[in-house]
Amino acid sequence: MTPEQYCQQKLIKGTSIYYSLRFAPATARNNLTALHAFFREIDSIPTTCHDPELAKIKLQWWHNEIDNLYQGKPQHPVTKALQAAIEQHKHKQKLTKELWQSVIAGTVASINLHSFATFNELEYHCHQRYSPIYLLAGEICGYQQPQTLRFNRDIGTFLKMVSVVRNLRRDLHQGNLYLPLEWLDLFALTPEMLCNPDAQNNQTKIIKLLQYHSKQALKIYEQAMTQIAPEDRHDQRSMIILANLHKDILQLIHDENFQVFKHYTTLTPLRKLWRAWRVYIHSI
Repeated sequence: MTPEQYCQQKLIKGTSIYYSLRFAPATARNNLTALHAFFREIDSIPTTCHDPELAKIKLQWWHNEIDNLYQGKPQHPVTKALQAAIEQHKHKQKLTKELWQSVIAGTVASINLHSFATFNELEYHCHQRYSPIYLLAGEICGYQQPQTLRFNRDIGTFLKMVSVVRNLRRDLHQGNLYLPLEWLDLFALTPEMLCNPDAQNNQTKIIKLLQYHSKQALKIYEQAMTQIAPEDRHDQRSMIILANLHKDILQLIHDENFQVFKHYTTLTPLRKLWRAWRVYIHSI
């Protein structure tokens, strides 16, 4: 199996990232696929490794592997595949070793993080853990105006905000609560009440809380879309598609009256393909 085939296996058919990359520029698609594979390798460690110290050891291995990559001697199939991206963008000096390692550092910082007191803490966590990977994607896609990188940064935060609502049941089951505690106070809720969503007095309050969270997420999406320069929309189309698919998911969750405790909300493959195609046509 070649490094490129290994990375392709990490790209699950039918997912939002799968459809967004189908419409990526041909020159960037393989590099974005390798980037996605890298993120999946890193992002899966805290959830699959229940020993925090062992998770940190594995992440340190990846930190060292990035050093190997920039020394021209990568060992892992993903970093071998990433060599092409590093070489293609070498003249720009934008795909820095430090940016790759900041993805790992943000994941390390999240290992023992189970809740956020304020929205500012949640937003900082999003910038720390998710923005670097989308900044790397922005560099790979290409841009003419540096302001477009603000779009990539904010998209990382928006996608995490959608994930907080979408994965609420799973996260609570794992002992994690990523809705800011100050927002729970705002709606007279406690973590224990979230764990008992079917109680009559809890349902209305929880729906209002999730509506509030969704509104804040949409504000971040709208802010992100204002940051992208018009001349960069075509090159950044795969990132715009990814953002729009998650916006549609958030809208579907709203339309279903936030039934996130009953099922995991997703779009049908046909709807994803249609939405991706629509965004692509408007980016031409």
